[in-house]
Amino acid sequence: MRRWVAFGLTGLLAFCLAIPGKALCAGGVTSTVSTDKTIYALGETVHLTYRLTNSLSEALTLEFTSGQRFDFTISGGGMFFRWSKGRSFADVMGTLSVSAGGSFVQESSWKIPTDAHEGVYTVTFSLASHTALSYSASASFTVSRSTNVSPAFRDIAESFARTSIERLSSLGIVTGYADGLFRPGGFVTRAEGAVLAARARNLTPAGGTTVEWPDVTPHHWAYASIMALAETLDKASLAWTGPRFDPSKPMTRIQLIVCLMAPTEDVGSLQLPFADVVEGAFGWREASTAYARGIAVGTLELGIRKLRPDDAITRAEAAALIDRFLAGHQE
Repeated sequence: MRRWVAFGLTGLLAFCLAIPGKALCAGGVTSTVSTDKTIYALGETVHLTYRLTNSLSEALTLEFTSGQRFDFTISGGGMFFRWSKGRSFADVMGTLSVSAGGSFVQESSWKIPTDAHEGVYTVTFSLASHTALSYSASASFTVSRSTNVSPAFRDIAESFARTSIERLSSLGIVTGYADGLFRPGGFVTRAEGAVLAARARNLTPAGGTTVEWPDVTPHHWAYASIMALAETLDKASLAWTGPRFDPSKPMTRIQLIVCLMAPTEDVGSLQLPFADVVEGAFGWREASTAYARGIAVGTLELGIRKLRPDDAITRAEAAALIDRFLAGHQE
């Protein structure tokens, strides 16, 4: 028996988010995309491999409304590339069958422009569908002017954010530990996040705030940065702090985005890009603006873009976010 999946609102929809070395799957059909390397030099070609695996007990048949079978986008460094843009496809329907336990593999490539910005780039690969969600997967890679030098920290050689970490280190925005490690998977504390945001925004305290927290005294190592942020952010943007700042508590994704972006002007009719950041939620304006500027990209889950705003942000994720923030301000 064959299972037909028309890319409409009905049928089997599955998604597999590609994170380096990991796959998050659902529905018995998984999709991943990988790159042949994690770090590339300007002008190099990124080779992409998309794989859809059918773990169902029956064949999976996909329908297409044109000759186009796949598409992918590349975003990062203040740029956006779509493979299908400018291409023409035959206006004929077609099908693709994947046997039970079988896989479909599609390879493609993208040549990095020689004038591209260094930093973290995200590729999102999907099967073509003009009517509904497709089997999408995402992965990240870095673009650097030199890929042969030793990393600034011993534990970031394989990190997706290596280039961002090294660039921010050279700017004095991020630092590592005395043992030569950066610990990219470690969580950023609120105090550390305030310091990172203040450095990225070049903020210094001017003594113009009356905001006080009993757990942030002038003797605290991050006092100056925290006060500088307090002077810059409005009351609504500081709502996450409460009566205490809790400087050792992990900072969330949305909190760091707000620290970088607020105060944000009225976004008007700007679309809400993240399904889990609704209008009126804390930081929704900042998150929408950050997405529009290519600073916050989120992840695709079941074909739906999410930010996971309340997740604690890692040091690598924070470096990538701040790197994109700086790139946007340099253009």
